Amino acid sequence: MEHNPWRLDPSKFPRRLDLDLSPRVLAHLESVSARTGRPLHDIASDLLSQAVADLDAAAEGVGLEE
Repeated sequence: MEHNPWRLDPSKFPRRLDLDLSPRVLAHLESVSARTGRPLHDIASDLLSQAVADLDAAAEGVGLEE
């Protein structure tokens, strides 16, 4: 099949992830959301993305990359 730059690849779409948060963590995220006006799911997504980037950087530092 010929490569079509306009064809969407569903494997690259964001995936849904349900999380169970402690009341303390949820209250903190809700506080940040109220203070910044950003949706709670955006804040949680950004925090997870940053944590994964930090883990990747730490793994590269000790030679654990896949």
